[in-house]
Amino acid sequence: MPNRFDGFFSNNGLEATKAISKINKQFSELSKSPVISALPAIKNIVDQKIIEIYQPVFKLLKSFELDIPKIKNIVFETANFFDNIMKSEFEYKKEIKLKWKNFVEDIKNKNENINNSPLISLFDICLIEARYTLDKVSPLYRARKFDINKFTSQVFPIIERISEEYEEYGYLRQYNNENDYWDYLFNISIDELERLFNYDIDLKNIIFWGYDINESDAPPLELAKEGRANAKGVICLYAAKEEITAISEIQPTNGQIVSVAEIELKNDLNLFNFNFYEAFNENQELLEKSLPEIKEKLGISFDKLRIIFETISDFFSKPYLENPDIYLSTQYLSEYIKSKGFDGLVFKSSLHENGINIVLFDTSKDDTGNPFNYTIKNSKLIKVDKVEVHYKQLLPKENKIDNVQ
Repeated sequence: MPNRFDGFFSNNGLEATKAISKINKQFSELSKSPVISALPAIKNIVDQKIIEIYQPVFKLLKSFELDIPKIKNIVFETANFFDNIMKSEFEYKKEIKLKWKNFVEDIKNKNENINNSPLISLFDICLIEARYTLDKVSPLYRARKFDINKFTSQVFPIIERISEEYEEYGYLRQYNNENDYWDYLFNISIDELERLFNYDIDLKNIIFWGYDINESDAPPLELAKEGRANAKGVICLYAAKEEITAISEIQPTNGQIVSVAEIELKNDLNLFNFNFYEAFNENQELLEKSLPEIKEKLGISFDKLRIIFETISDFFSKPYLENPDIYLSTQYLSEYIKSKGFDGLVFKSSLHENGINIVLFDTSKDDTGNPFNYTIKNSKLIKVDKVEVHYKQLLPKENKIDNVQ
């Protein structure tokens, strides 16, 4: 039987296929970048990049009628090109991580010149051209673990009456797969509730089924705990663009009762977005420039600017395992961003894939007690049915033995 690598795939051809495989892998890594989703916004920049990357590939396609050694050289030229891109990005990311590490140490040591640190100097470049508007039609969501002693005066009588029904007709629960009171409540229809209260309560006019407007808002000064974007005693409103992200961020347990509030903005807000391409999406003046022009204007290449954003974004988003001291760096950076006139932050969730978190800096209220920048529209009461855990053993190490029968 002839070897399947005979002819083109023998010797040089086999090495070429290895190189092509390597190119595919590297291009796959590059394509994970948000570049692809940002094509409409930065078309001219990406077009130049695509031409630069694919020139060796075009050469390869044109040379199939030529000899194998030439094809092999072009393949390896392309592979080396991708190698250089990946190595360059890796080295620059290491440089940014080192600057972040030194930045954290400066904060811990209360360095008076911290605003002149190399990391802040780089971050200033990000702040100058970044523009992101959160428009007022975009709803936000804020979730809190619910304290069942804090039902509103409208909802408490309803909960109490249903609880009596639950206890009185407990023998029926076994037929409805109702494991607790909350499952029983879930299965009751609106019509049943209205009949239960002789139609005296207009259920559709109850706005806050979970926490009331005050409990759904940012905490008061005396209860403001330190978080990713605020030090203790500094008030921020933590929310999310998606309901599921808001719930995930409070890390509920199985059976957890949660209040989810819907928030409506009163005005468009200027936020700092840690998503690189969204941060520059509105800056048409910058995006219309060529790559060399961008480098001349900012003093740094477009690719390096992206790496700075993505690296700092990772530090900002990562969970810190209940160690509030680690938040010192992100808290400082948040205050620095606030001092530059931004209304808040946008960063990716580490607890829900593709989820987006929002932090609003200004939670001040008018004379009537209503926030200037937003309105708490309503709240709903939910039960978290199941929280899944996926894990892998790190230590001790085990031998992986394949049992062959």
